[in-house]
Amino acid sequence: MAEPTQSEVSQPTDDVYAWIEQGASIHLKAVSQFGDPVELTADEARSIGAMLLDFAAELEGSEFLLCVRNDAYPASLEVRKIYRAIPDSAAASKKFVRVIDESGEEYHYPADYFTSIHVPQAAVSAFVKAQ
Repeated sequence: MAEPTQSEVSQPTDDVYAWIEQGASIHLKAVSQFGDPVELTADEARSIGAMLLDFAAELEGSEFLLCVRNDAYPASLEVRKIYRAIPDSAAASKKFVRVIDESGEEYHYPADYFTSIHVPQAAVSAFVKAQ
């Protein structure tokens, strides 16, 4: 089992870990250091359930965008490059999308600078790793 990386780990308790592996699957580890089952309170179970639902939504909601123009942002966006969309309903309501640009930071850009593309599930992890 691959160990989680710092950006992928959520720790609702000391003995329960969940993370998204390579952008393609959710991993859950719930054992004590001695290999015993972990006992959870109702609140801890609800917290883990909510976290897993968030992870599932993230996996299902993976949207990839092809940059088709960069008029006002030539240093930040590359035309013909594929970017992973970061869900942001507030930005979408204003006809913007949020992506991680060439600076490595998340920024909003006009939605008409991109077109949505389908990336086969087998290729999703390659795109996620590259970004």
